[in-house]
Amino acid sequence: MLQLIKYVILMVLTALALSSCGSCPVQGKPDPIERFDTPNYPKIKANELACLLNETYKKLNTGKTMCRERVKTYENVIDKFNESIK
Repeated sequence: MLQLIKYVILMVLTALALSSCGSCPVQGKPDPIERFDTPNYPKIKANELACLLNETYKKLNTGKTMCRERVKTYENVIDKFNESIK
């Protein structure tokens, strides 16, 4: 009798596993990603930068350039994704 109960439990678990694994995946079209506005950073006047070392100014400028390039990269990824789902 104990073997029969084990067999029934095994069959029920197997049926549950197969029914959930065999279900059809949900198919749909993903929503396009909206592009974001690039922030307007505050402008700094030249005389405010006079107190900076040249190396510090170069680091700030390099960081700004890298940030702009990263934004362009993300915008290209978003555009390619949106084109792929049309």
